[in-house]
Amino acid sequence: MTLDLLRGIAAIGVMLFHNCVGVVQSGYLAVDLFFVLSGFVIALSYEDKLRGGLAQSSFFLARFIRLWPMIVVGSVLGLLAGLAHYVAHPGDLWTLGAQFSASLILFPKLAIAEGDELFPLNTVFWSLFFEIVVNVIYAAWLYSRRAQGLLVAVVIVSAICILLQPEIRMLMLFTRALLGFFLGVLMYRMSNKLQLTAVRFGWLFCAAAVVLILVMPTSIRPPGMLVLLIDAAFCAIILVAAASDKTMPAISVGWSQWLGDISYPLYAIHRPLFYFCSLLIVRATHDLAAYNLAALVASVAIVAASSAVLRSFDQPVRRYLTGLTRPYLKAKGRPEAAFREA
Repeated sequence: MTLDLLRGIAAIGVMLFHNCVGVVQSGYLAVDLFFVLSGFVIALSYEDKLRGGLAQSSFFLARFIRLWPMIVVGSVLGLLAGLAHYVAHPGDLWTLGAQFSASLILFPKLAIAEGDELFPLNTVFWSLFFEIVVNVIYAAWLYSRRAQGLLVAVVIVSAICILLQPEIRMLMLFTRALLGFFLGVLMYRMSNKLQLTAVRFGWLFCAAAVVLILVMPTSIRPPGMLVLLIDAAFCAIILVAAASDKTMPAISVGWSQWLGDISYPLYAIHRPLFYFCSLLIVRATHDLAAYNLAALVASVAIVAASSAVLRSFDQPVRRYLTGLTRPYLKAKGRPEAAFREA
């Protein structure tokens, strides 16, 4: 439950970083927390199954079911935002259609100039693209005990690459995902080997630490060193959170679960939704304080919308697809009865 809480805080942090000006100054670092959390949770949910014979195709199908429904919603909302922008600033509708098609299949814009986005209709999709890439690498090779040395090598090479700050943006983003995800996998394996002691109020300390990291201004240079230090901090936080999960009081479990549940829908749709909100906010406000207040109100509405999308679309579609594809989820040629979604 503590990991769900952290995931929810990270999603809200990213949203406020995008929606408000200077309120959550380092909210972009929440994406690195997402990668580390993802590595930890994927290893927790699938590592033993993959080692026990769960077909890689079943793993890929499970990840598709988990991610694709909200990719569709985020792409459609991005298209609507793009059409609204087109009304005010006419452009090339064919380009808009191509961007929408690419967004639906999570295919990035490969030739990007300075300031361009990999996914123009929904800019946060870059992290989902690299999430899928590192998931494929993990399930293809690095889940095995025999690949432990290779996994460590991937982490080291990724860290060196980030420190060198490659000029190719795709490479920088890719190594950021590699480092975070496989550090999370290593943290899961470490948590299994070490007898970690639960920290009283550990869940609260972890939540407070994440909030502090996202709110504080960052001035560490070079930027690659900041990513390394933040990833190391997130690894420590996740280890404490995993060990202290049972210390969370019952009253906090429900809303922590809810925050974890809405985190992905919130992440996937907040950018295009806020585009429509900003059209009104910019016209109705005259200073930064008023703008941020209106943006905070809009952000609360976006959280509510994300919860509604979760209940009315994301969860029902995932249940339907899981039931439809269950005969194909196999381990060693047999149906995988213990399939669990991460």
